[in-house]
Amino acid sequence: MHQSQLTAADCVSEVIRGHNLNHVFERHFDQHRHITAQQKSVAIFLAYGAIRFLGENQFFIRKLINKKITNKKIEALLCVALYQLNHDQSRDFTVVNEAVEAAKLINKSWAGSFVNGVLRNFIRQKEKLQTELKSHEEAFYSYPLWWIKLIK
Repeated sequence: MHQSQLTAADCVSEVIRGHNLNHVFERHFDQHRHITAQQKSVAIFLAYGAIRFLGENQFFIRKLINKKITNKKIEALLCVALYQLNHDQSRDFTVVNEAVEAAKLINKSWAGSFVNGVLRNFIRQKEKLQTELKSHEEAFYSYPLWWIKLIK
């Protein structure tokens, strides 16, 4: 699963930079032909989920980390793992372990322990953070505040 998480994180980081997800998938899978069909399917599922709940994921990241993450790939990997911890059927320990393995592949010596700490901290505070989320409409709905006000 860590290859799928890493692939999804690559794609999510490109979307955060303003690229179209479908174009990102096409380009990424053309460049990485070693990715199996199963890994590709899981990566697409995870990327769409992480993007759908991007506001929620970024809210949790802001609450869990005191300073801004400069490595966008690590931020995107956290978004993918947080999506899994909140909306997927996978077991928490499996998601964390696979995210740590994916982080190690990013070739940053600190990445594995950083991702492990953030995700374990999230699991410990999950109920509290989900309660806080409900009072932040922009994060809760994963839409810009101007859009939420327009709909109301």
